[in-house]
Amino acid sequence: MRRIIVVGASILITVLPGAAAAQGSAEFRTAVSNGGAIYRYIDYNFVFHNKVVVDAFYIGVPGQNELYFGLGYQIPVTKSLTVTPMLYEVTGKEGSENGLAIGAAVIGSVKGLNVNGYICHFEPVAGSVPRYSFMDTLDISKKLKRWEAGGSGGFFYANKKWNPLIGPVIMRNDERGSWKVHLRGGATFEARLTRSLTF
Repeated sequence: MRRIIVVGASILITVLPGAAAAQGSAEFRTAVSNGGAIYRYIDYNFVFHNKVVVDAFYIGVPGQNELYFGLGYQIPVTKSLTVTPMLYEVTGKEGSENGLAIGAAVIGSVKGLNVNGYICHFEPVAGSVPRYSFMDTLDISKKLKRWEAGGSGGFFYANKKWNPLIGPVIMRNDERGSWKVHLRGGATFEARLTRSLTF
């Protein structure tokens, strides 16, 4: 499956008109919960001039380490807001995990508020990891020069159990990207630091 996606990505990049690289980005996250669990996330994302998106990310929590590799397409909803549907292949270190995931990213602004959100559903093909859905995260913030402040929400749903999180987010933008700090509570308490880079 991964070989098929990689070949497909190579074709899109090298053959389709307008597939010259437009913008790349990387994101690094770490978080700790009140139980001491450490969350790890590394993402690499490339958007081409023809709006094709290639995305790969690693996500790790105690007892679960996963690699997502996917393709998507940016859809302008308004002049300032885009939605990007994504299709991923997913492999995991634990439980012989293998499956597919569908997701969607929302990025832009609405009525003076910046919106950044991602939602995804994993469907297993092999292994013992059950299907799950998550939103990580939905941030809505107001820009104040280089700074932004607002609210953040997210959830993880598996085995008929919800694990919601909600709380404030503070962001500082710079020439290379941004820093974010989340403090969220709900099913647990989480403090998260995120560094985003564009190039």
